[in-house]
Amino acid sequence: MMLPLSCREESLKRRVLSGSNIKRLSLLLALVVFASSASCRMDERQSGIPTKAQETINNFTENFNAGSFDKIYLEAAEEWRSGVTLEQSNETFRTLKERLGVIKERTYTSGKQQQSPSGALPGNSLVIRYNTRFDRAEGMETFTLIERDGRYLLAGYSVSSNLLKQ
Repeated sequence: MMLPLSCREESLKRRVLSGSNIKRLSLLLALVVFASSASCRMDERQSGIPTKAQETINNFTENFNAGSFDKIYLEAAEEWRSGVTLEQSNETFRTLKERLGVIKERTYTSGKQQQSPSGALPGNSLVIRYNTRFDRAEGMETFTLIERDGRYLLAGYSVSSNLLKQ
């Protein structure tokens, strides 16, 4: 049986429209998936912090917030330990924590990777800066990490904050 031309046209329009709707939805879904995965990758590239270096910073934060200053010192690079005694290191961290409070949140601002065969920090090192919100103040943290045997170790740490200037 043959449908009249207007019925066939209507039927064809429905199929085309429903097919194009499916194509549009598929395209939209693909764009959403691409955009979300691209934003994740862009974030990782923006900071450029290797996973092992980020783990070192996370461990530092946990130890600082818990008051485990001995652990920070003992897990640090030889360059850190040769420049300051355990007591001096602990006193500095104790003072920072008393004045600023615990670390609440960080926003990555910059990072610089350096490769040097000799000098103060031979090998692969990273200098990473964050704008940081503590309990009682805001400031800027700078981490210097050095890579040794596939691990990143703390070789330097500094904080600047208006609260520390008082």
